[in-house]
Amino acid sequence: MVRGKIIQILLAGITLTACNLPGTATTIPISTSAAETVQAEMTSQVSTETPVSILTKPSEASLTLNDNSNCRSGPGTNFEKVTVIPEGSSVPILARSSEGTHYLVDPPDNAASCWVLGELGIVSGDLATVPQATASVSPNAGAPTRPSSFFYNYECSFGSPQAVTTTLTWGDAANNENGYRVYRYDFLIIELPPNSTSYVDETTVAVGDGLTYGIEAFNDAGVSTRTTISFSCSD
Repeated sequence: MVRGKIIQILLAGITLTACNLPGTATTIPISTSAAETVQAEMTSQVSTETPVSILTKPSEASLTLNDNSNCRSGPGTNFEKVTVIPEGSSVPILARSSEGTHYLVDPPDNAASCWVLGELGIVSGDLATVPQATASVSPNAGAPTRPSSFFYNYECSFGSPQAVTTTLTWGDAANNENGYRVYRYDFLIIELPPNSTSYVDETTVAVGDGLTYGIEAFNDAGVSTRTTISFSCSD
């Protein structure tokens, strides 16, 4: 991803406010047509109460990571993982969360700017000059799309209890899933790899009892809506 798009994503996803800066903050002028497009999108999508341009504002603090660290789309573990910053990397701090626990940084692999937990590294420079930023992205914003369809085919034995073999199939509608989770009666029975579209389950039920299965896609950002089906051997 080119640097221009990285900055555009950053400006569209956060609201920036000046922190501990004397006087009244003003918008830093941007002259290029590309930057004007970015600034127009920022005006329509995020609050501009105290705008600060990170396009031209130099970083005055950096974070050196003590270990390999997840860098996410927002300040918390519920947000999607963007990349992993290697141990020992020193990354510029572009902004800090309102709680001061997370830093928005520029990772070394040219991935989009992302958030890392501050206690995972050592800060150099003056944090007081770094603006605050509030992520406007929902913690579940990067969750995968739910399966597009969910079907079943079953075989039941005679006797009590009844042995049931159920073949479950679904449409792989997501393109960012870590995998799929299959549930029976709301209990997780298996976690499958990405791009999975079927599973065969074998269980037993009392005569007359039904079965309910659920399927959901998941990734580091969250889970999709769960789709369920129900049937019994008498259907």
